[in-house]
Amino acid sequence: MTAGEGEQANGAGNDPPAGSHGFLRRFITLAAPYFTSEERWSAWLMTGGVIGLTLLQIGIAVRLNVWNRDFFNALEGRDWNAFLMQMGLFALLCTATMGVAVYQAYIKQLLQLRWRKWLNAKLVINGSPGACITS
Repeated sequence: MTAGEGEQANGAGNDPPAGSHGFLRRFITLAAPYFTSEERWSAWLMTGGVIGLTLLQIGIAVRLNVWNRDFFNALEGRDWNAFLMQMGLFALLCTATMGVAVYQAYIKQLLQLRWRKWLNAKLVINGSPGACITS
């Protein structure tokens, strides 16, 4: 028996590829009960926060690219005042990037923790994962 046959025999190879719409359907089936539960407002707020902070990180990265242009223009033009201004702006952008990244990671982990806590409570009360997903 080859490795591929063993996977098919025990059912491990029956899952659709991770990129397929089946994965999305399974994720929604698993996530929907939490996002419609009594904790839905905090769940949606934290999800929105993670998305918003991710977009803010993208915006800061775009601004850092613009800063890069301005910084090298100041160097090329030997403009000391523009150089100092760009160094200050760089410090501000670095601080903002770190702050947003840390806060985004915190909110994401808080969402994960609360989701796991909620799921664990449902599993203990209902007794099986299937009962949690179908209820």
